[in-house]
Amino acid sequence: MFHITYFGKKIRKLRKEKNMKLSDVAEQLHISPSYLGEIERGTTSPSIEIVVLIANYWGISLEDFCHLQTSPDIEQTFYLGFTELEYQLFYNILVQYLFLKQEGEHHF
Repeated sequence: MFHITYFGKKIRKLRKEKNMKLSDVAEQLHISPSYLGEIERGTTSPSIEIVVLIANYWGISLEDFCHLQTSPDIEQTFYLGFTELEYQLFYNILVQYLFLKQEGEHHF
């Protein structure tokens, strides 16, 4: 499960450590400052695309903000079935897709 509150606190801390304004970071990410502020406060649930975009901008791993549940029902989710290699491949494909989408490419 992804922890948006912890993620928001982490990216706010990184931004403040770099003495960057919320508006400057939001502009570089092509999102509104108010939306980025909501993400930093953990009051909104951004799409995976936005989460990956922000994580890549700050050079942080999404794995730091996730934990696996121990419930038997977790077996029904695709995540637990991923090997580390499969997870990395999926992550790299998603990052490449987001980059191409940002650059205006509509295909792989």
